Amino acid sequence: MARGNGEVNKQAGAETRERLIEAAAETVRTEGYAGASARAIAKAAGVNSALIFYHFGGVDPLLLAALDRASEQRID
Repeated sequence: MARGNGEVNKQAGAETRERLIEAAAETVRTEGYAGASARAIAKAAGVNSALIFYHFGGVDPLLLAALDRASEQRID
């Protein structure tokens, strides 16, 4: 059965969120907190920086999501 556009868009959104979280973590590791700008993170993720604000509302909530992910991985 073929996927509808809504399902495809939902999957693409989830993939973008994952890329942004991974890119945020990598940017903090390589550039430090001060270097973790929307532009730097978006460049590392290969996306437009507006997507940070669309998916997370800003850089700080994205960095918190990356921190939460790292904490979850350490606990596991």
